[in-house]
Amino acid sequence: MAYELPPTYAVRPHRRLRAVLLLLGLTLLVCGIAASGLGAWTFQSIKQEEGPARAGADAFLRDLADDDLDGAYGRLCARTREQMDRETFRRWARVQPKVDRYEISEVTIAPDSDGHKATVTAKLTWESGVVARQTLRLGTDRGDWRVCGDPI
Repeated sequence: MAYELPPTYAVRPHRRLRAVLLLLGLTLLVCGIAASGLGAWTFQSIKQEEGPARAGADAFLRDLADDDLDGAYGRLCARTREQMDRETFRRWARVQPKVDRYEISEVTIAPDSDGHKATVTAKLTWESGVVARQTLRLGTDRGDWRVCGDPI
């Protein structure tokens, strides 16, 4: 007696597994696009701060070069002005070598708990002809970039 086997069907993946894999793939795609957008937005916001930070450092150094000590003092952040009054700043500036000219070479912006902080590197030429590389630290104060910490 011959025994017949029941008909066989092709094995198909479960529809549920396919749906889960598709959903997982779409989720990863959306997350990747969102992360790229957030990274680009962060990069742009930091790049936009470089110009104002450079302008703040430029104004401070220009005031020092022009011997406008009151103007330079006004470009210090509040925390630095609390540590150094106007007359102390004037005495400090008078014993420093006189800035003849300067060139800002690099501006670096970094996020901080208070917003952004900037590090500005400049090449200063003293009246004596000596060239020195200086780093200024800036922070935002009352909406403007101001020099914080030791000015030079």
